[in-house]
Amino acid sequence: MARPPLPAARWRLSPYWTAQLLGWGAYAAAKYLLAGAVYPSVGRVLLLVGIGLVMSLPLRPLYQRLRRRGISQPAMILLAVGASFALANLWLLVYDGLLHWSGALRFEGWASYSKGVLNKTPVLLAWSALYLGIKHQQELQAERERTLRATALATEAQLEMLRYQLQPHFLFNSLNSLRALIAEDPGRAREMVTELADFLRYSLLAQGATEVPLAEEIASIRRYFTLEQVRYEGRLQVSFEVEPEAETHPVPSFLLHPLAENAVKYGIRTSASPLRVRVAARTHGPLLLVEIANTGRWCEPAPVPLENGLGVGLANVRERLARLYPGRHRLEIGHENGWVQARIELMNGGGP
Repeated sequence: MARPPLPAARWRLSPYWTAQLLGWGAYAAAKYLLAGAVYPSVGRVLLLVGIGLVMSLPLRPLYQRLRRRGISQPAMILLAVGASFALANLWLLVYDGLLHWSGALRFEGWASYSKGVLNKTPVLLAWSALYLGIKHQQELQAERERTLRATALATEAQLEMLRYQLQPHFLFNSLNSLRALIAEDPGRAREMVTELADFLRYSLLAQGATEVPLAEEIASIRRYFTLEQVRYEGRLQVSFEVEPEAETHPVPSFLLHPLAENAVKYGIRTSASPLRVRVAARTHGPLLLVEIANTGRWCEPAPVPLENGLGVGLANVRERLARLYPGRHRLEIGHENGWVQARIELMNGGGP
């Protein structure tokens, strides 16, 4: 049985080369129609435009490198003018040199040469302006998409928090602890009701912003740990080392909850009693450093995040940081001297 023929490969121009051919094609048509006396033949127009297209090619990698280095806009403009002027000289030298060599054109003096350079420099400047303008618009569009995605992830994080933190067993255990406290310590029971209500309010309240001050996140996980301490009685000890300067630093909402829950859930399983959890936060210039550490051993997450598993929380944290702080964050999980440490570093100005 004969094999069916393979589908023909579809060859398509990239957006860059499509714009190149359209732009230089329009320039060639304008030269032929509006400057027929200077460029009397199609061949001469094609030679001029072909050399100009080749001269524009080095500009693209140059501007890409400058943009990666974060060159300021005034410096970029000056460099674009200088590069366009230098390539306009080379353009004219190659074009006139070929015509002189073929005997089709004689040298008419430096005044004519200077006029030719001044005519060609704006062409390459216009190319530069179009290229940089298109790239700027693409960056703005990408930033808008990141902002929309970050907002969606914040909403998703709220739902994820309900799924892997406020599960029925969590509320069941908290209410059981509360019921026991009512008879043993009514005052403590009232405090626990308040903590549970505040925790639920923060969890369920729709946040108007993607980011919140770190102080709000710290207050929320304090309530979480307080509820867990009632549940585990003396088997859970929590300490906080948060610098006042760090509390005002903006962080993604619900960012620390998965790490706090993992510290309790997996620490209880692997740590000698009592489980100790340490929450620390400090600043170093524009950098915020947050660490949630617990005694015990590191539990390697499953290759595919499982429902209610360690991989779900960490995957959520990693994705949100990647979206909100591209290139300006770090998340590290380590195990040292009997402590499992989750460290987050955030650079100021990374949010949407």
